[in-house]
Amino acid sequence: DTGVLVITVAIGKDILNNELDAIATLPEDVFHVDHFDSLESIEKEFAKQACNRECEAQADILLILDSSASVGTPNYAKMLHFLVNLTRYFDLGPKAVQFSIIIFGDDAHLEIDFGRYSNHLSLEQGILGVRYLSQNTFTNKALMLARLQAFTAVHGARGNASKIAIVFTDGQSSISLMTLSPKACSKHVDVIFLLDSSGSVSIDDYREELIFAANFTNNFQLGKNGALFGAVIFSDDATKLFDLNDFSDHVSILRSLLAAPHLKGGTNTARALEKISREGLFDAADSGRLNATKMLFILTDGQSSNITHTIAAAQQLKNAGVHILTIGVGDVVNVEELSGMATTPDDFFQADSYEVLHKLQDEVTNHTCGSLRACSEMADIIFVFDSSSAVTVEDYQKQLLFASNVTQDFDLGPIDAQFAAIAYSNDVFKVFDLDQFSDYLNLFNGLLASPHLTGSTDTGLALNWITDAGMFGPAYGGRHNASKIIILFINNPSSDATE
Repeated sequence: DTGVLVITVAIGKDILNNELDAIATLPEDVFHVDHFDSLESIEKEFAKQACNRECEAQADILLILDSSASVGTPNYAKMLHFLVNLTRYFDLGPKAVQFSIIIFGDDAHLEIDFGRYSNHLSLEQGILGVRYLSQNTFTNKALMLARLQAFTAVHGARGNASKIAIVFTDGQSSISLMTLSPKACSKHVDVIFLLDSSGSVSIDDYREELIFAANFTNNFQLGKNGALFGAVIFSDDATKLFDLNDFSDHVSILRSLLAAPHLKGGTNTARALEKISREGLFDAADSGRLNATKMLFILTDGQSSNITHTIAAAQQLKNAGVHILTIGVGDVVNVEELSGMATTPDDFFQADSYEVLHKLQDEVTNHTCGSLRACSEMADIIFVFDSSSAVTVEDYQKQLLFASNVTQDFDLGPIDAQFAAIAYSNDVFKVFDLDQFSDYLNLFNGLLASPHLTGSTDTGLALNWITDAGMFGPAYGGRHNASKIIILFINNPSSDATE
């Protein structure tokens, strides 16, 4: 999405083809060899593929290397020698080709910046000196580092140069969902992190906690039509890092999280929860959105200073429609407390230490994205709102907000769901047609614009009107192969039940 050509090189048979296909820009950008000794067999074809596509003039080529334990020291050396031979096909220099290198295992590391080496001898020495990690295979972290940092001017990238990333790996990523789909959740969701910054969390563990939160945001599309993130840190007191509407890009969120101060002190979780409620951090008056799913992630390594107050404060948020997930780290967490704060038992997770917290990314991501994932059925859905005098203005608004929340459970578009709406009393008012809105924000605004008609409750009139007006017909956006659904709101019995 950032204009980078991505090429993948799969080495060996323990490969997840779908993952490599998804990482690469096009199917022809996926190369496969049975073992490391065979890399030289694709050398010329590989260089030609990269150069013909992007590097006729200036090009910044990022080499992303699997440094996991499954590779092994001898094979890692073979991969580095292959890269030395590969770079010889390119002219080097500030007006030609530049190379950069990322290695990844449990984490990702930018080993060589663009422009650091401008001749082949020094570049070859640099490549052969790249360290071997012998860890896990967190490809997602390497891709995030590539997107957020590697192709920036700070690391030598040039704005007018073609950008190429080449991923070398011998196996499946440890977190394939994050690698394949950094935008797995595209719905409206407001997420606030509540992060333990107490003295029981060491500075190194605190950084692991912040990185976990930053990595998690990478699974969401950001912005007014996607996800928004906020963050609060706590110890004896609570400090807001940023509001939901402060950042709309992953880089800014990452930088803000990593700059978070380490408060030290005790673990007053209740005070932090009360701050979120008291200051209305999820409210539209602050930075939240009326039509967004509200989620709170609590990460802590200890028992709070007052369990009863903590669970009560969490319940207050749950009563306000906030979905709470808790993550306990270490062996001194109070499972009963964390389970009590979570919305359901399935919303409580536990890690043995901050060092292995990253291993929960896959499970938490799948759980969260699974609970948010939209229905992709082709459906034409019409809301029929009871707008009679029997419904107060306040309750009518609740109907409209409920309907807007329902729309969040569907993908929108010509091959997915479409929505229309009418309001009725003893008359009928068409709010909008099926083909009028294809994005959540305009759909939400259209629903909120539905007028309160007052009058009697003639439900039969409304249902007959849909048929007579042909609202499910093609003239108003209806599709013959779509499911046709009416969602009827009614407060009082109809004035003519037979009709």
